[in-house]
Amino acid sequence: MRDRLLQAAVSQAFRSLIEPRRHPVVFLSLTISPREVDVNVHPTKMEIRFRNAGPVRNAIVSVLSQALLAADFAPRVTAPDAELSSPRAENIRRSIEAFYDNRVAHPPSGSPSGSPHGAHAGGRFGGREGSTLPIQAPEAGQLHAAGSLMQVRGTYIVQETGEGIAIIDQHALHERVLYGEVRKRLAEGDLQGQRLLVPEVIDVTPAEKQALEGSRELLAKLGIDAESFGEDSFAFHSFPAVLGDVDRQRLIRELTSDLLAEGRARPIERAIDEMAQLLACHAAVRAGDALSGDQLQALMEKADEAEARFACPHGRPTKLILTFDELEKRFKRK
Repeated sequence: MRDRLLQAAVSQAFRSLIEPRRHPVVFLSLTISPREVDVNVHPTKMEIRFRNAGPVRNAIVSVLSQALLAADFAPRVTAPDAELSSPRAENIRRSIEAFYDNRVAHPPSGSPSGSPHGAHAGGRFGGREGSTLPIQAPEAGQLHAAGSLMQVRGTYIVQETGEGIAIIDQHALHERVLYGEVRKRLAEGDLQGQRLLVPEVIDVTPAEKQALEGSRELLAKLGIDAESFGEDSFAFHSFPAVLGDVDRQRLIRELTSDLLAEGRARPIERAIDEMAQLLACHAAVRAGDALSGDQLQALMEKADEAEARFACPHGRPTKLILTFDELEKRFKRK
């Protein structure tokens, strides 16, 4: 049975949590009145159609998003020969068992109260002002700043946790923190722009100029005030205050390139989300940036408040965990 609405809802819920071109596997239990489903849209009954698709889609996205944001998908390091009995494999097995046990114990008996389109997820899924720079011990997936912190090669943060040793990509983690802040502020309204004393002016091609002109409303939502400046130039008068000190020329070039490549084909919500990812990427600390002890601590405290801190907005993991159990196996202590 296929349904494009269900596929789209799942894809939206997983957006910014998995890498592009990767596809999630989801076990979803959906209870709905038969009167709300049209099963006669395909000769072999391979497709269905919901009569009132909007509420169904919104319910699925909401339930999946809540489950995903509360989970911890940080990879655990395991020996190759232990792959089949790894914690991840065990979590998947238990999730599938719990899903079917729940279905047997509580068979569907109509829509849940309070909504004609009730959706619920069966089992577990895998189990201040802007941060200019601004994780605790994964006790059930949480990051705590309890252990000592150490920066390695100006790129990775190593932390002792209650589960083992966490190795954290500082750029990916800070990117996730900033992305969350940008999205939160966008939900409250347009981003506040910081006016420049001298505008940033770039030379543009006719195609780039047309793309920028057609995207001024989108840029304004992001706190970017830009306008045409002569025949072959564009002037940028403000940038989002949340970004702090960034390489503005580089950011402008990437923004322009993205707008030129995408044109107006994508929905406005997706455009805003992808622009938010780009802004967060440029404002985050880079690989090779040396951080002081206070800066490391500030980053971890900010991360402790962030949602989906196991992955950057592009779906890359923010940390790997080498468990104490795995360490003992590697050193032949057990």
